This record gives sequence, C-alpha cells and structure tokens, in this order.
Amino acid sequence: MSALGAGLDRSRVLATLLFLRTDVDEEHLLFDNIDDDASREIAWFQGKKIGRIHDALIATFDGPARAIRCAGALLDAAAVRGVRLAAGLHTGECEVTASGIAGVSVEIGALLAEAAGVGEVVVSNTVRDLVAGSGLEFTPRGHASLGSRLGDWVVFTVKR
Repeated sequence: MSALGAGLDRSRVLATLLFLRTDVDEEHLLFDNIDDDASREIAWFQGKKIGRIHDALIATFDGPARAIRCAGALLDAAAVRGVRLAAGLHTGECEVTASGIAGVSVEIGALLAEAAGVGEVVVSNTVRDLVAGSGLEFTPRGHASLGSRLGDWVVFTVKR
C-alpha cells in the first residue's frame, strides 16, 4: 500500500449536509406535519434523509447545488403548511456511524442552520465556491461565529 493510502479511513465521506430547523419549541410536532413532504423532496433531489438531531432534520447530498435547491423547495413546502423553517448547508468530510453522521462538518452545518433566519438558506463559503457557474446567487451575510473551536466563518444567504 502506498504512503498516501496508509491512512485511508473508509468511514469518512465527503457530503453536502442540509440542516432544517424550526424556531419553536415543539419542533417534533411541526416536523411530523412535513415529514412526507421532506422525504419526497429529499428523494427528488437525490439526497438521503438521515433523520433528526436535536431540533434539526438532516439530509446528505452528493452535490451542493441539488442540496440548495432542495432546501428552497422544503422551505416553500413547509410554509404552505404553516411551518416556519430555516436551513443551513455545509460541504465537508463527515464520519459515517451506525446511527447516522458525525464530525466537525456536522457541527458546522448545524451552527449555520442556527444562524439562519426563518425562510433563509444560509451556506458556508465552501458551498458557495463549489456551486460557481450553477446559476445560484448569494448575498454575503458576514461572519458567523461557530464557537471557540471552529472560529468565525464567512457565510452567505441564497437569493430566493
């Protein structure tokens, strides 16, 4: 085995992570109202629904542009049902575990969703850079503090 392959960790994958959160305490009731819509939209955009972690619904995608478009469709579908959602997206390596996904990229995606206002899709600079040429447009949102360990990140809001 070459030196480059010696540290290969097959439990880590590169993915775009989509986090959807609501701004109310009874999020489990609201997510139950949109669960079928979420499953359908995530499948349509070729994503994989991971489930829920704390107050967020999580899905993974192999392409950030599809993840952004899915986020917009989910926010719109939820709004029709009276559910107010916000979305955060980040692309990075994550660890695949028996119960789902974990790692720093997961933390970043969750924090971006928390930084998003209702009806907003907030993305990391990484996501914005990866979709260059896709026709998607962004508005600079400034910096989001992702905690002492992760520091400040440049973030963008997707123009909808």
